[in-house]
Amino acid sequence: MQFLRAVLFVIVPALLAGCGGGGTSVPALSYQTQWKTPTGGVDGQSQQVELFDQNNVLKYSTSIDKPTTLVKIYGVASGTYHLHVDLYASPAEQGSITGQVDDLITVHGSLSYSTVVGPAVTQVRLSPSSATIQVQHSQQFYATSETAQHVPTFTAPAGFNWQTLGGVATADQNGVVIGTSAGPGSVEATNTAASVKGAALITVQAQNITHTKWTVIVYMNASNDLWPDSILNMNQMEAAATNSQ
Repeated sequence: MQFLRAVLFVIVPALLAGCGGGGTSVPALSYQTQWKTPTGGVDGQSQQVELFDQNNVLKYSTSIDKPTTLVKIYGVASGTYHLHVDLYASPAEQGSITGQVDDLITVHGSLSYSTVVGPAVTQVRLSPSSATIQVQHSQQFYATSETAQHVPTFTAPAGFNWQTLGGVATADQNGVVIGTSAGPGSVEATNTAASVKGAALITVQAQNITHTKWTVIVYMNASNDLWPDSILNMNQMEAAATNSQ
C-alpha cells in the first residue's frame, strides 16, 4: 500500500505538467520564443527559463530547445517574480551562455511571455519603472533589451552599464540601487553593444529614525572586597535616570 501511494504521488504531478490544452484549469506561465536568423543580436540553440521570488529563491524552472517555440510552467502562484532566461550556444543548455533576459513580471492566473532570438536591440526597458526608497536602503532594478516591436530579446552577459543621475543614489553593475541622500533622481542602464539605454525614476526619502524608551535592568554581585565600588557604580548609573531621554 505504501508503494501504491508513492507511485500516485509521482504520476499525478506529471499528468498536470503534461497537459498542454484547454483541459486544465491550473494557472500556467506560457513562455514563447522565436528563433530568427541573427540580424545584429546574439544567437543560441537552447534556453533555460527560471522564475525567482522576491527573496531571490528559485521557484520554477523549465527549458526549451530550438526549434521549439512554446513551453509552459504549470501551477505558478500569484505574485511578482524575477524572470531570468539564459541563452546557450548549444542544445540542451550546453556550451557557453551567449545571452540573457531579465525582467520583473507579475502573475495573476495564466500569463504569456514572449522573447525573440536574433534581432538587433533598439531599446532598453527598466523594471520597475519607478521606485521610492529610503536613504541607506536598496532597490533591485532589471534591464530588458527589446526589439523595435517591443519584444524582449537577449543581451550578452554583463552587457549593461548602470549609473544613477541626480546625486541621490548609487548603482552597482547588477542593477542594485542604494539611496544616499533625499530627493528625486533616476537610474539608467545602457546596452553597451547596441549603445541604447533605458531609465527609471527613483525617489529617495530621508531615513525614518524613531525614538523609543528602554528599561535597563542591572544585576551586580559584589560579595567581596569590591562592594564599596559596587555602590558607587550603582549610584552613577542611577544618576543617568535624571535625563528624560
